[in-house]
Amino acid sequence: GQEVGAGHLYELGHSRVEAVRFVTGDVGEMVLPENEFDGVVLDMMEPWKVLNNVVQSVKFDRSIVCICPNVTQLTAVAEHIQLNDLPLCLWRTVEVSERPWDIRPPVAHPSFRQPGHTAFLMQFRKSVRGPDIKHVPGSSP
Repeated sequence: GQEVGAGHLYELGHSRVEAVRFVTGDVGEMVLPENEFDGVVLDMMEPWKVLNNVVQSVKFDRSIVCICPNVTQLTAVAEHIQLNDLPLCLWRTVEVSERPWDIRPPVAHPSFRQPGHTAFLMQFRKSVRGPDIKHVPGSSP
């Protein structure tokens, strides 16, 4: 909940924890304030199921990030945005992988046991022009 999230930020050296608001619960069912949030992170199996509710709560030109463990989820999110004409522009999609290291001074090297892929992050920006799944940062609209 809020206390755990704030505690993690504090442990990481973020002293302005009061500037972060954690909202926990079923965001698909909550009544969220319009244009209130600077950003939203959705770490759930089916983020497309709550996007219609969440998108109205994010300020324009701010981000919604979906954490997706597989490619099927990436396409489901993109299709949902297009089918529902949500005002989101795909800013970037990155694959996050973990590479553990073995540190035993004076030697340091990557661990011999390499885990596979861990997740994809899809970052969308709320836009006034409607859905734009093909947008590439730096290109003309």
